[in-house]
Amino acid sequence: MYRKLYKYFPCPIDDNEACLDVLKKNTLKFSDVGAFNDPFDCRGVYDPDAWMVYAKDNGLLKKASNLSKLSASKRILQRRPMEYRLRSMIESGMFHEEAIRSVGITCFSNKFDNILMWSHYASKHTGFLVEFTLDDEHADISLNDIEWFLQGFDVEYQIDMPQISPPNHDDPFLSVKETFLYKAKDWEYEQEYRVISFKKGAGIHEFRSGPRWLDT
Repeated sequence: MYRKLYKYFPCPIDDNEACLDVLKKNTLKFSDVGAFNDPFDCRGVYDPDAWMVYAKDNGLLKKASNLSKLSASKRILQRRPMEYRLRSMIESGMFHEEAIRSVGITCFSNKFDNILMWSHYASKHTGFLVEFTLDDEHADISLNDIEWFLQGFDVEYQIDMPQISPPNHDDPFLSVKETFLYKAKDWEYEQEYRVISFKKGAGIHEFRSGPRWLDT
């Protein structure tokens, strides 16, 4: 099943023509989350108790203790301080910032004719738009191929900040969705689709192009 997606670009003169690489080199910029224009994007609310239970049940504290190469007796003594440090990192937001630090995201829209998008992302209507025709079937695409095939997901919009849950076996994708695929209701006009790069992270990445993959 194929779908049409759209990416807005600024005027090439304003962008020193770097934006033309999408056409010349088949590359796209994957941005660092910290560069997003909404400081609440990719942020959420953590339940420290739930995450501490997850860490203990999955042996994360034990693994961290073993990596310290301390003796067994010293590892036992360090267990409480380690639990305290982890909880402090969760409560302060440091845990979350570390989790998203190496992730890169490139964004598309399901709309090609939104006046606000042309104003905000296309140099006040002086830029241009590229239409992508993507295969919407992701079942057989691995994390290593996400950038190449532009495998992504639609963003959902809600009033409240998401509660970011620990990973679970019933829905292993839930914590990823809550972190990267929820935005405030005010951004709903964007009708956004995101490609999230976990392996390569932020940077310039090549994508597959051809008769079925890129229309201009």
